[in-house]
Amino acid sequence: MQPETTRLLIVDDHVLLLEALVALFAPAKGFSVVATTTAADEAVQLTGDLKPCVVLLDAQMPGQAAFEAARTILRYHKLQRLVFLDDYINAMRISEALRLGAMGYFIRNRSFQQLFEGVRTVSRGIRAFDPDISGRLEATPQGLQLKYAGNQPSLGSLTRREMEVMRYLAQGYSVKQCAERMGLAHSTVDNHKSRLMKKLNLHKVTALTRLAIREGLIQV
Repeated sequence: MQPETTRLLIVDDHVLLLEALVALFAPAKGFSVVATTTAADEAVQLTGDLKPCVVLLDAQMPGQAAFEAARTILRYHKLQRLVFLDDYINAMRISEALRLGAMGYFIRNRSFQQLFEGVRTVSRGIRAFDPDISGRLEATPQGLQLKYAGNQPSLGSLTRREMEVMRYLAQGYSVKQCAERMGLAHSTVDNHKSRLMKKLNLHKVTALTRLAIREGLIQV
């Protein structure tokens, strides 16, 4: 009996990296690269059309493109087997991936064999993470979260709304402007702000902005 072939969709907005991943996975035994794309919105459409087993997503696509695509794929196509690929460990992106329900997250400096085995494991419905990430994961009532050393703020404790408010505040928007952009009441956004500042043990928006920049939540 032939082993099942893992149908893989690869998404990366850097053409050279995309071609490198295809060159590695296409000839690999047990894999079939069904499509590639450099655009997050096209990734959503291709997932619906081709029904891949695993979607391999570049976590560093501009803004929140990869995560917005992942959220849509999870919501509308019910595909749980998402694997993110990143250049380095970024607590904010990893926390967001975990919150969404991604089943894998790997760093590019690993060998292809490690990435291969990770994607293969995810294709079987089992979570797999880069060794430097798996050692920092902890199970909580809210699901897997990334542990933080010392007094580093626990970004993984923020809700999606709180992260959205944090992103706007870090970009210089006032609470009123956040409320207008999010279509929420001023008091609601103010409550989100108070909760996220308390969770992060921060007292000034300038400190929040520095944290957002450091963790890749906004680009400067």
